[in-house]
Amino acid sequence: MLAALGTLSFACSAENGRLQGTREPCATASGTLLGCDDTTIDNQQEACFRLVHCGAIPLHSDEGFVFDWDACVRTMESLQEYRYQLALSCIESATCDELKDDSLRNPDRPLCLDFGQQ
Repeated sequence: MLAALGTLSFACSAENGRLQGTREPCATASGTLLGCDDTTIDNQQEACFRLVHCGAIPLHSDEGFVFDWDACVRTMESLQEYRYQLALSCIESATCDELKDDSLRNPDRPLCLDFGQQ
């Protein structure tokens, strides 16, 4: 029994600062069925919270060089206006699966923020 609990706790641990398989209820495909509204993302804080809710980045990390919510906000603030708007639109329109997909992203930060850097 204890071995099974240990295995479960290991499976629920964070990998690279991101939690695998965790999302806010409104950040899932069934969000609209649960009564969640499609809301627009108007600023960098909301965009970065969407990334947190989707499990793409951690809210906070004490480890060095982990792209967390604070780093996300700083990165978004440093973008030129047209790149900032592109990143906002990308985060707003992407699904959580797309935001978390490691094959589509820089391992250090979500793909939508790379679009803003180009």
